[in-house]
Amino acid sequence: MSALKADDPRIPAIQSRIRVVPNFPKPGIMFQDITTLLLDPKVFKDTIDLFVERYKSKNISVVAGIEARGFIFGPPIALAIGAKFVPLRKPKKLPGKVFRQEYDLEYGSDCLEMHVGAVAPGECALVVDDLIATGGTLSAAMNLLERAGAEVLECACVIEIPALKGRERLNGKPVYVLVDSQ
Repeated sequence: MSALKADDPRIPAIQSRIRVVPNFPKPGIMFQDITTLLLDPKVFKDTIDLFVERYKSKNISVVAGIEARGFIFGPPIALAIGAKFVPLRKPKKLPGKVFRQEYDLEYGSDCLEMHVGAVAPGECALVVDDLIATGGTLSAAMNLLERAGAEVLECACVIEIPALKGRERLNGKPVYVLVDSQ
């Protein structure tokens, strides 16, 4: 399911820096921890570079990052490709009028919000997060952007948990993933 060939020497290094934490945040969850990836500047840079290489010529004007880990990967991608960064936040974190979208998670439910006016109709958007699991968060993010009139080109994630079949909730929207879960 990974978007890249295993022969790219950066992929095994990225995979090796992702720590799996059993039973977090709830029993039965195998949490994919990217904070260990961030401790290695070369591997963190390689992660960003792989996304930039894919998106630099796609005419993307909006990179929307999902709170919280999408805030780590989204801004450097946006800067490198010349796009604005739009944060998709948890409830009641943004002042002013917002679009709101509720969604289900692998282990509960949540909500995302985006400022009204952050995205103009017709803008080409990329959604960035660290992980695709059930697809609920990415689906909610796409819904927010599309309600504002943006066209979501693709979703980009560092990790995918293929067994949870999150792609099925995205109605055929492409997802670019660097590594599958360990």
